[in-house]
Amino acid sequence: DDKEKAKKICEEVIGRYPDKAIGHAMLGKVYLNMEDFEEAERQLKHAIDLQPAWQFPSNMLVELYVKQGRENQAVESINKLLEANKNVPWAYLSLAKLYEKSGEYQNAQAVYRKMLENFPESWIAANNLAFLLIEVSVDKYKYEALQLAEKANKLRPQEGAILDTLSWIFYKRGELAQAAVNIEQALTYV
Repeated sequence: DDKEKAKKICEEVIGRYPDKAIGHAMLGKVYLNMEDFEEAERQLKHAIDLQPAWQFPSNMLVELYVKQGRENQAVESINKLLEANKNVPWAYLSLAKLYEKSGEYQNAQAVYRKMLENFPESWIAANNLAFLLIEVSVDKYKYEALQLAEKANKLRPQEGAILDTLSWIFYKRGELAQAAVNIEQALTYV
């Protein structure tokens, strides 16, 4: 069985390199695929303890929690990581996506704002925040959303996702001609 072979390889790596995160992280992923969630969690947490800034085991731990319907623990896990180290951009994105998935849009917005404070050149955070803002309230956020999307577009010109956001903002603002221009551009880059 392939999963058992993968498990054996990971255990051999751990035997040779017990203080390295990779063996534990990969074994955690194997256990996750085997749906042995308890052992997967143990291995992934150990990998995170060994190498806290490494994205892979933290992402796998979040995936494990989500698979089990334990989104609150996923949020706690990422918040704990960000308390220890605010310079982990993927953690902000994962946390914001968890909030979006659960319909907690204000929390997602706050996370994107915090990410932009720490990473002002993050086109993804600017784009995603712009989209959320225009969805929440066109009247309240029509200028800020456009500024954020334009910033994202300057940081990452011709990115289809940004052009799509720009077209949506213009559409929501009633500027249909400008929306059409941006959607046409987006279609050429997707």
